[in-house]
Parts: sequence; structure tokens; C-alpha cells
Amino acid sequence: MGLRHSELQMIFEAPIILAQLLDVPEHEAIYDRPNLGDTDLVVQMAGYTFALTIIPRVSTGKLKEYAEHLKDMTWGRARTVTPLVVTPFMTDPARGFCNEVGISWFDLSGNAHIIEPGLRVIVKGQSNRFRGPGRPETVFAPKSSRMVRWLLI
Repeated sequence: MGLRHSELQMIFEAPIILAQLLDVPEHEAIYDRPNLGDTDLVVQMAGYTFALTIIPRVSTGKLKEYAEHLKDMTWGRARTVTPLVVTPFMTDPARGFCNEVGISWFDLSGNAHIIEPGLRVIVKGQSNRFRGPGRPETVFAPKSSRMVRWLLI
């Protein structure tokens, strides 16, 4: 699972993960691929309509751009569609930014922060299923070991 997910794979997996988060059978979902700007998939599930925006590599800059677009889209109108950001794994800084500006999101690792009238889904603590190859971060890694050596001296 260390491979990066393509957007097409994410679009396929997103409704399945969302159904699990909302605790509804996946076959009850109705979804469509619209031709609407940043929206990659529209899913109707559990009495809600979600507009999913797929971001394969999340960054605060990309989220700021999305937040501005979202503000322009919904300004002065009643919102009947819940916009959601979907990413393989939402990092802590990105989570903080989303919570600060009020962007609902979920990741394909099973974490979520979706808040709408009548709906509140908050799941945290799931590990990154899509971690790439490389050394695990420990105190004995080359950069970290400098601090350990200094403390031992």
C-alpha cells in the first residue's frame, strides 16, 4: 500500500469510505461525476448530498486555494450540498487549517471531520495507510541521533 493513489482510484474508494464513516450500506449511495470546477464526485447518502473534491497530495496552500473557491461559490446562498475534501491522509497542519476555516474533510485512512446541521462525524487517530517507502522516524535516525548523542554527552 505504499504506492500513491491516483485520482481515479481515490474517486472509486471515496464513496466506500464515506459510507463506512456514516454507517450506511455503500449500495444505498447515489453518485455522479459532474463537470463542476473543483468537484470530482457528488454523492447522495444518508439524506445528505456531498460534493467531494479529491486532493491527492494535501498541502496548506492547496487548502487555502480551495477555501477561497468554496467561499466564492457559497457566498450569499443557502447551502444544500456539503463540500468535502478527500485525501489519502490528512496531516496535522492541514487538519488544523481545515478546522480553523470550517472545511469538512475525510481521508482514505479513515479519519474524518464532517460537521453539518444534523450531522457530526469526527474520527481521529487512524494511521496513514498510504505511507511511502523509507526509513521510519525514530530517535535513532541520523538527524535525530545528533540530539540523543548530545544528551548522552
